[in-house]
Amino acid sequence: SFLNQKNKMKRMRLIKKSETENLVTAVSQVSEYTVEELKNKRSKAILPWVKIGMWIAREHCGHTYEEAAGLFGKHFSSCYAAVKDVELERDYHMGAINNVLEAKKELDSAVEGEEIHVS
Repeated sequence: SFLNQKNKMKRMRLIKKSETENLVTAVSQVSEYTVEELKNKRSKAILPWVKIGMWIAREHCGHTYEEAAGLFGKHFSSCYAAVKDVELERDYHMGAINNVLEAKKELDSAVEGEEIHVS
């Protein structure tokens, strides 16, 4: 019945544009690579940071694989592989993950603290 289908549906998650931008900025701050480098470079030194960013986008921000990959200029299949890689070594990466999440939280708080004028 319609009611059963409705109860099984996931709730729509509203994601603010600033939250998305703040994630990439947070990864940049913690990694010390520029946003441009994170989105365009393919070096072995940068790739783990991109993987962590895509994992956070999926697991903490609710983005699809395609959306998370797009944040870092990657294809969704790269994001799928990155999420699996981070999951396999999550304990090893937890320090960096927590640092990025903390930086993002600070950036999100700064945006929320701005006055919004409605006319």
